[in-house]
Amino acid sequence: MTTPHRRLDTLRRKIDDLDVSLYESVADTHSQ
Repeated sequence: MTTPHRRLDTLRRKIDDLDVSLYESVADTHSQ
């Protein structure tokens, strides 16, 4: 059984990854 806290952790990690890719795409746009 997974604890809600652990599920939240996974969700937060996914959001972090999304944040990073979003930031990188914005940085790419500005560097051109």
